[in-house]
Amino acid sequence: MFFPFIVMGIVGYFIFRWFKKRKVFNNDGLSSDEIIWSKAVWGLYFTIPVILIFEVILDDIRGGNKNIVATIVNFFATRFVVKKMIENKINLRYPKLTTSLISISIFVLQVIIGSFIFPSLV
Repeated sequence: MFFPFIVMGIVGYFIFRWFKKRKVFNNDGLSSDEIIWSKAVWGLYFTIPVILIFEVILDDIRGGNKNIVATIVNFFATRFVVKKMIENKINLRYPKLTTSLISISIFVLQVIIGSFIFPSLV
């Protein structure tokens, strides 16, 4: 049951090591908005796989088909909201946490819409 989580953790660790070896985390020459986005996007990368797992579990419970379109929409909606916040110079003290919370909020909104407002579509 926990095997997928272990595999995701191991793969994530080796991706992190590969990025660090390639010096991807070097912020020389980037504007402050780009630096904030480069930090915020990691929150999105950590949250989206978890949301995908919950989406698959919910689809299993409901007896429906596995549909990952909602997770893809969540990714792009969160990305759009966070980039707009950065453009409007809204203070993001913790960009990773802020991005994760926005993504989770969008997921909860999707579940509410799917469960209560349009239950026939689920």
